[in-house]
Amino acid sequence: MTKVAAVLFVKNEVEDIVWWLAWHFAIGFDTVFVYDDDSTDGTRELVQAAAWSVDVRCRKALPALRFNQRQNLTYMAALEEVRAEFD
Repeated sequence: MTKVAAVLFVKNEVEDIVWWLAWHFAIGFDTVFVYDDDSTDGTRELVQAAAWSVDVRCRKALPALRFNQRQNLTYMAALEEVRAEFD
């Protein structure tokens, strides 16, 4: 059976994260990994609360000085993390 996951890199997305998660689960994703880049608006807490009802896994973005480095390092680490479990 095919298992599909999405990886999301976010910062301060509390206004949009709920509909984004709902949409991806509605179209068939099994799991969503949310890598939070030190949000200060409650995004991380909202994602953690959603984990009570759907398979959303909240992680912390990897540290780096520049945004594009943080995002790149985080996505590469995410691919390594999910590779064995998801198609």
